[in-house]
Parts: sequence; C-alpha cells; structure tokens
Amino acid sequence: MLRGDGRRGVPVTAKLLIDEFAPLADATLAQTIVVAAPPAVAFDAAYHLDLADVWRASLSLRALTTLRELPDKLGRRRRRDAAQAPAVLDGDDFSQYWVELALKPDHEVVYGLVGRFFGATMSFERVAPEEFAAFRQPGYAMVVLAYSVRPYGSERCLLTAETRTVTTDEAARRAFLRYWRLICRPARYLTGRILEAARAEAETRPAAR
Repeated sequence: MLRGDGRRGVPVTAKLLIDEFAPLADATLAQTIVVAAPPAVAFDAAYHLDLADVWRASLSLRALTTLRELPDKLGRRRRRDAAQAPAVLDGDDFSQYWVELALKPDHEVVYGLVGRFFGATMSFERVAPEEFAAFRQPGYAMVVLAYSVRPYGSERCLLTAETRTVTTDEAARRAFLRYWRLICRPARYLTGRILEAARAEAETRPAAR
C-alpha cells in the first residue's frame, strides 16, 4: 500500500475507516490474502465470520495465554486478583467485547476492543461504539480491527485484516510493548487463520464460481 503526505510526489491513498479511530498506533499488524471471489463476496464472508469459532480453533489461544502469564512464571509477584482470572479466555467471552465501530458496505468494517491484556490479569471493558474514540481511562489498550477488500484483476480480490493498538497512557504503553514483543508472532498466526477462514467461506459460495 502506498502512503505519503503528498509533499514529495508520493501517491496518497483514500482514507480508510480505521484511520478515524486509530490514525496513530503503538503497534500495527496487517495481512492480506488473495481471494478467488468478487470483493463483495469476500467482504461478506469476513463480515459474518464467527470470531469465537476461529479463536477456539487457533493454537495461538494457548500461546497468547501462556505468554501473558510469563512474567509471573519468571518470578514476578502475582497480583491479588490474578487467581480469579480465567486460565484460558473462552471464544464467546472474547468475541462479546468487540463492538462494530464503522461500516462501509462491501468495502470495509471496523471493530473495537478495550481491555487490559498485557499483565497477569486479563480484563476487558464494554465500551459503546459512540464512546470508543473518546475512551482515555488510564491503564488500557484500545484495539481496532478492520477488514477491507479491493479488486485484484477481473475475478479475484485482496482481503486485508489490519489491527492497530493504541494505549491510553505511558505506563500502559510500556507494558503493552513488552507484551507485544512476545505475542506479535502468535497474533500474526491468528490473523492468518481468520483470513484463511474467510477465504475458504468466500470461495465456496456460488457467486465465486
């Protein structure tokens, strides 16, 4: 993707919906896959994908949970409420905290998630879509996930999943970046699983043949 500020002749792409919620991020993860289906079909498959099922099926679930608890396993003092934290976050529990922030039908959808998931205790906040952009409670990370499609030749398209994470204060930023160094690869794997699931669904639909 070409991006620039227009001052040196670099083409500037059209603004994405995700830019409205996370124009700058502490961490970004973006992956693209070729789908043998029209853009609208691929987008619909991604839009209706059950994230809970993907999360349950992914081996990254246990990897992410294990890495989240790694500081304690290395000898750090466990927080008092850590005993109440689930050992593994269930797919339904995970998916219910995502909120749809914006939608451009057949082109792009943006979801948001707010939580503390970079320490010994994992917790999430239910934030209404209209309150998401203004959320600034200290100690949290705001995750923005977007699916977008664009044509790729006459019979295929490119499906992109992009995640941007923004922290709400400096302490959360430092903690999150330590955590991100550990989980960026499992997170990439999980994103790839989501894209593969969407592609498989799209390419089996009659409109794709």
